[in-house]
Amino acid sequence: MDDNWSFIENAPPKLDVETNPLPYNNDLWQHPVEEPFLCINSPQFFSFEVKEEFISFVWRGGRISGEYNDPIGVVHWDNAPEFEKIEISNLFNGDILDIYPEIENGNVVLSDIPVGSIPIVIRWIPKA
Repeated sequence: MDDNWSFIENAPPKLDVETNPLPYNNDLWQHPVEEPFLCINSPQFFSFEVKEEFISFVWRGGRISGEYNDPIGVVHWDNAPEFEKIEISNLFNGDILDIYPEIENGNVVLSDIPVGSIPIVIRWIPKA
């Protein structure tokens, strides 16, 4: 096991995602499913330090009952270090996703982050 990975409890990047369930229908034909056995049912975001890099994982974490589509999130990192590169990959097929980071006054914002059933990884590579 590689001991160079360390979990960051209060990681500086934060995920902001809004889930929009279907509107409640009074005749109950579209009532959201309740799944009391499902322990993880909200968007998940975890970060690790790997040598000099930061790695963040994002995924839906279960079924978000009643969603029209998978939600889209925004990742904020206030007072971020300078990055040489920020890369987002789909962990299912390895595809690199397009990302256009907004960097202003040391704050980094990554918009349009897919929060779906396929996990993605954000690789934050700081300047040397």
